[in-house]
Amino acid sequence: MYEQLKSIMDQMHAAALQNLKVHGYLEKVLIAITEQGPIINNLQWTDDKSRAKVIKQCVNSVAQKKCNLYVMVGEATMTEISPEGTKRSDCVLVSGKTRDGTVLAIMTPYTKENNNFQLGSSRWIDKKDQLDSFAQTNMFKGIFR
Repeated sequence: MYEQLKSIMDQMHAAALQNLKVHGYLEKVLIAITEQGPIINNLQWTDDKSRAKVIKQCVNSVAQKKCNLYVMVGEATMTEISPEGTKRSDCVLVSGKTRDGTVLAIMTPYTKENNNFQLGSSRWIDKKDQLDSFAQTNMFKGIFR
C-alpha cells in the first residue's frame, strides 16, 4: 500500500503545483480509493460550521464504500525556527493515509509576488509522530470503518 499511496500522492502533488501556478490558488480535494472505485470530492466550505458538515458527510460517504486509502490536497503554513528568528511559509500540503496505517505527507513551501510563484524544496514526511500533528490526518478519523 505504501508504494500505491506514494504514487498517487506524487501525481496529486504535481497537479496541485501546476494548479497553483496556473490559477493562483488551490482547491481542497480528497481522493479516496474504495472497494467500489475512486471517489473525488472537492471540499468546499465557508465557515467552521459548514466545514464540519462537509467533512462529516464526506467521511460517512467514503467509509460506507470501504475506503482503502485517501489523499488530500490542501494548504498549510509552515513555521521554521532558526537563529535568525521565526519564519512562516505558505505550503502546498498533500497528505495521505492507508487502511493499514501508513501515513505520508509532502510539503512544498511557496512565495507569491505579482502573481509569480516561487516554489521551495519539497519535503516528504513519513514519521507518524510528525504527521499526527497535521489537521488533515485528524480531519478524516472514522474513514476506515
